[in-house]
Amino acid sequence: MPRWPKTALPLIVVALCASPLSAQRQDDPRVDKTDPRYSEDPRDLADPRKAEDPRAADAKPTLDESLEPLEGRKLFESLYSDGNLVQLGRAMADSPWDVLDYIRDQCDPWLRVPEDGEPAAPPEDDTSPSEDAAARELAQLADSAIGDTRFGYYVDRLLGLGPADKVLHEELEDLLQQGSALVETATTPEETLRALTPLRQSLGRARELDDLWAQSRNLSLIGQIQFWNDRPADARDSMREAVRIGRSIRDLDSVWNGLTVIMQTSIRRQDFEEARSALHEQHDISQQIGDEQTASAVLDQLVQLDLYIEAIVR
Repeated sequence: MPRWPKTALPLIVVALCASPLSAQRQDDPRVDKTDPRYSEDPRDLADPRKAEDPRAADAKPTLDESLEPLEGRKLFESLYSDGNLVQLGRAMADSPWDVLDYIRDQCDPWLRVPEDGEPAAPPEDDTSPSEDAAARELAQLADSAIGDTRFGYYVDRLLGLGPADKVLHEELEDLLQQGSALVETATTPEETLRALTPLRQSLGRARELDDLWAQSRNLSLIGQIQFWNDRPADARDSMREAVRIGRSIRDLDSVWNGLTVIMQTSIRRQDFEEARSALHEQHDISQQIGDEQTASAVLDQLVQLDLYIEAIVR
């Protein structure tokens, strides 16, 4: 049985016990339909105050209201399709670590090479120029909004690749995938060393093309392998470069992994200021991406670091 609100009970009782006379006699053939006693009770008509406001049918939610549930990349796409560049810039500034994947996807159609291995001809359909302009516009907007990134340079380099360079770019991506797969399937640190060859080959091509993302990603994986195999000096060098390049395009994985290795190797060397600096940056990143749980865990690491330093000093 439904649980009605208490205020509704008297109304329900009246409705059940006192049906209007018109409802009882309406179908009786003996009833004189002209008798006003048997006409529709005006009280039974719908209350016009409860009808929907006809103005609501034409009313549309404001941009802010319609986009409230959206975040990150989906928000970027919706704002750009609506032509709201001002709010898009603000969204990029608020979520800088979500920008890279969005920007990269704008460039993907320009980097494809046919399966037969022949370089792809530049797109000539009517939509291509607008897509090219969109990628550059979004990258410049991100640089302006965030303030310390190089998305514009990154996009210019990718969209400026010639046919032979596109083949080289595909090779570096294939080598990066090979190296990543070897790292993921390795069961011991020594097995990860097998991934160094394809990763270094990929890094060489990435440097030749000046692909910032491919450089940061390769360096991050190489640095992790070096760290796992107890080569801390090499790992620090690789990760410092990975973090430097990764910051410029907000490559979250490369920057985060690089800071982790830098923090751990710095503690080994008793370079506590660098270790503390790496943890502070990780805390800032956690807050920027809205991960309060990780931010709290990083704060705990900072406390443990201070306790460790105090124990050594004693």
